[in-house]
Amino acid sequence: MFKLQNQFKIISICLFILLGLFINNNKNLYAYPGIDLEVRQHQLEEEINSLMLELTNVFSDTNLESQTRFHRIVVISNILNIVRNELEIINQKIIERNQYTIYKDKITKINKTNNRKS
Repeated sequence: MFKLQNQFKIISICLFILLGLFINNNKNLYAYPGIDLEVRQHQLEEEINSLMLELTNVFSDTNLESQTRFHRIVVISNILNIVRNELEIINQKIIERNQYTIYKDKITKINKTNNRKS
């Protein structure tokens, strides 16, 4: 009985950690809670500019060995790709939100004109 309780505790801790990792990994698909999409878009654009500057600095740094420089360029490029993908997702969400707003406004106008005719 004691072993089962310990196993249950270990399994629940592992599931809790797995759930935490899933939620943490999922945050890149959405804007952070409390931050609207335009703010997140601006943050990502600033991060891209910062990464591009860092990439240029690493590329121009003559004090680094070529292997070290190559490794840093690859790492920064991978991070840059991830941030660009996040920005693309945020931009898509902004487009979807704007399309929904336009659609909702059209429906509201149609309903108002139908109510006036009645």
